[in-house]
Amino acid sequence: MAESFNSWIEEARNKSNVDLIDMIRGMMMEQRSQCKLHSASWKGPLVPFVEDYIRDVTTRKEYFIIRQSTSTKAEVEGSFERHEVDIENHFCNCGFWKLYGLPRMHSVAFVGTNCHNLWHTYVDEHYYSYKLVI
Repeated sequence: MAESFNSWIEEARNKSNVDLIDMIRGMMMEQRSQCKLHSASWKGPLVPFVEDYIRDVTTRKEYFIIRQSTSTKAEVEGSFERHEVDIENHFCNCGFWKLYGLPRMHSVAFVGTNCHNLWHTYVDEHYYSYKLVI
């Protein structure tokens, strides 16, 4: 990441601090504008890579034992691990959901048993495409 940033601001390195910051600000504005223009073509409620991720995890064929305690909480056991899942609070004790804002395979298995087909409701708000569209 540092290498990418360094190559991105290479021409601004020899400028004064104020000019450097102003040049980086301008480059970030251009990058944001290009992102917004690109996102206007997105059709779904989520950004494309998240839609691909959800499609991938929901079509995998893995076996889980689900021990449901309430309508929103369960213990999900896979071949090698066991996790506590709370779909109402978007929580799993593996920490992935909290860190990345996306449910992992075991969380998806529990969501699927409850017939909750609105997958975008289990994804953090910053993955919604309307956040980027002009």
